[in-house]
Amino acid sequence: MKSYCKFEVKALRKEKCINELSKSFLIAEIKEKEGNVLEFKVFPNDAKKIKKELEKKEIKILSISFRGIYYTILNVLKSWGIIAGLVIGLAFFFIETMFVKDVEVWCDEQISESEIVALVKPYSVNKIRSTINTKDIEVKIYDSFENLSFVSVAVVGQVLIVNVKQEVKPSEMEDKISPILASDDGRITNIELVQGTLCVKVGDIVKKGDQLVMPYVINSDGEQQKIMPKAKIYADVWLASEVNHNSHYEEQYRTGKQVVKNEVLLCNLKIYDNNQTCPFENYDTIIKDKKIIENNILPFILRETTYYELASRVVEENFEDVKDEILERCKENNLQKMEEYDIIKRENIIIKQAGNITTVIYTSVVNREIGG
Repeated sequence: MKSYCKFEVKALRKEKCINELSKSFLIAEIKEKEGNVLEFKVFPNDAKKIKKELEKKEIKILSISFRGIYYTILNVLKSWGIIAGLVIGLAFFFIETMFVKDVEVWCDEQISESEIVALVKPYSVNKIRSTINTKDIEVKIYDSFENLSFVSVAVVGQVLIVNVKQEVKPSEMEDKISPILASDDGRITNIELVQGTLCVKVGDIVKKGDQLVMPYVINSDGEQQKIMPKAKIYADVWLASEVNHNSHYEEQYRTGKQVVKNEVLLCNLKIYDNNQTCPFENYDTIIKDKKIIENNILPFILRETTYYELASRVVEENFEDVKDEILERCKENNLQKMEEYDIIKRENIIIKQAGNITTVIYTSVVNREIGG
């Protein structure tokens, strides 16, 4: 056959399948593979009819591929047509992205966003990005608005970002003063108060988020006076980590069998596929992408997907054989919860067993700063 269609199917009764198809169609180059997989070739004109027959008999079709001069030329024309269209589209896209198309303003409620947009639009929108002088625009904003503490202008993509902040007056700063809150659960061990009003004392147990120091003091007239609270408050904090060990469990492993599927992508559009399918019921995959051409104009990517067959097996592992390793892992998990200046005061290990499951609990008490 100069032009043909190749079928790959999975059938329990392969001979019966071929005999029934041969009554109505010309079947050539029949090959039997592992796992009840059957491969054969037919004329392209019969492909649709054969596919319907197979689906009617509930025979699983793994792959269908066409070969021959006609299909090769057709695939090449399709591929080059896609590439030509993409190249033209990319060229227009690159030209379009050279211009700024919009203005976005980040500002306080007191500042008029529309006025800033009206001011900067003539100097930015529909202008080439590289020709926009952001420093000049910042000066124009400073000159046009009063009481500004911060102005920043930057071109991000096709958008001009304007970030403007107004000066914060002392009366407004008072509204932002807040109490010192506990960052962790714990028992207070030491307090170094600089200013503010304490809500706790040494020995108190607090929860994360509890108020430790209030943002005010009582003056000589007995009135509350707002003030920024300052203090360093330390507490004993309890940390715990838990690891479970199962002495009898099932695990999956790779059998050594694998298949590889190759694809060629251009701008995330698939333009080639070797039509490889995964024949395994249980499997895991590894996907690797590699540039075919080292440039950004035509970013061709070769994607290689490897399917690994998985099987299950029962594993028996005595706790005593791995006890030291589990204890070390449990301790390491607890250490990762510690902060840089934590001081370890006490440590404890608890081992519990229920059936096949052994639970190791590692606890430690550390002293740390929880407010300040």
